This record gives sequence, C-alpha cells and structure tokens, in this order.
Amino acid sequence: MHTDDALRVIHRDVKPGNVFSDLVRQCARLGDWGSAARMDPDGTVAGIEGSPLYMPPEGGPSDGRLTVTGDIDSTGMTLFEMLSGPFDYANIDRAVVDARLARGQRAVPESAFVFAPHIPAKLRAVVRKALRTKPTARYPSAFAFITAIRSIQCIDWRHVDRVDLDATWEGSWPPNVQVTRRRQYLVRSSVLGGGSQRGMRRLDAYQAPSPTARYASFGVPDETADPDDRAAVDRFFAAVEAKAAQRAPAR
Repeated sequence: MHTDDALRVIHRDVKPGNVFSDLVRQCARLGDWGSAARMDPDGTVAGIEGSPLYMPPEGGPSDGRLTVTGDIDSTGMTLFEMLSGPFDYANIDRAVVDARLARGQRAVPESAFVFAPHIPAKLRAVVRKALRTKPTARYPSAFAFITAIRSIQCIDWRHVDRVDLDATWEGSWPPNVQVTRRRQYLVRSSVLGGGSQRGMRRLDAYQAPSPTARYASFGVPDETADPDDRAAVDRFFAAVEAKAAQRAPAR
C-alpha cells in the first residue's frame, strides 16, 4: 500500500483492534482503512485524530504530518502489545495523552514500555527502532521492518498463565522445523511460599525432545532472585535461549 504507484496510501490507524487474524492465528490482515489517505507528492499525509495511544508523535500537533514511518511507529506499538501484553489502559489519562501528543510527544512515556521477560534482546531492539521518536530514525519502509523481524530466531513462547513475573511459559524450538518436530520448553517463575528462601523468586526450566515426550532438566540450573528483580528473569530466559540454540542449532 505504501509503495504501489497506483495506491501510495498511509493507513494512519494501525492498532490491535484493526488487525484481524484467522482462527488458528497463523495469518493476519490489516483492516479498517477508513482513516487511510493517499500521499501528497512529498510522501506525507496530514495527521488525524485517530486512536491517540497509537498515534506517532509527529502526528499529534494540529499541523502534524505523517510519512510511511508513521505506520511503522503504530505497527511497533501493536507489536509491543502482542509480545508483552496490553498497556494499562485503566490508568492512562486521556487528557494527559492529548497534551503529550499536542507537544509532539508519544502518548505514553518511555517507562510504559516494559517488555515481558521472555522477549529476547534482539527482538526488543527491533521494536524499539520502530518506535524511535524521530521518524527518520525508524525503519524507512515496511519491507525493512519485516526483514528485521524475520532475522530474529528465538523460542516461540506463549503464556500458560501470567500475573506479571509470576508465570508459566511454554515454548518450542527451533523455528525452521515443523511444530510437531520441535523441542518443547517450559519455564516457571514463582515466589517461594516456604523454606529458608521464602519470599524469594524461584526460576526453573525444562525441555522435552518432542511435543509428546516428558519434560526434564537440560542444563540450565534453577535460579533464586529477589521477587521484583526483572533483570534476573530476563537473564534466565536468555540462558534458556542460549542452551536451546546450543543443543539444537537453527539451520
């Protein structure tokens, strides 16, 4: 839509609610093109009062203009929520959001972008580049953004249950083989309720050689950390990723 000479359209309202997936969530479509606009000869369109949370900073002021990097930014916001869960909508003040956008700032401060611990550093870097405040610092095209995402190889994690850091994750690896042939991984994070380390966070990881096999330890030692130490949980997932890649390198 950005590059076809007969179209040259910017969506202007990319957000989770406008992404529609099939029943098995293997294919997604971007819908609701009611806010889309054809680019002017200089490649820009006017900013609009769309969905404030997903509005690129440069589109917030009354005279704001967007280029294709505006859609890159909104897609980055959508991807962040897909990976780490939704923003705390209940505690987002719309008046504060509007004031920030009017000043050319992002709708929410940088402190709102807390990645879930299973998101690897390389993927975090890709999302953060898409969300750079300065439009020229983002990916220059959707193709460049997609290429960066596809270069990431990591365990395909999903939450079995989650309350912040108290969670269970299941994942599969490597990504280049059929799901039925992948190794399975399990990570648990919980606060100990008894014993000499009561109140500390316990992290443990297990591997199964196939979806039907039993889980067993696989060389990543259990860890104990302070209950609110997010960095420790991040490091634990990095250790699991490294051990998985060592045991079954992605081809």
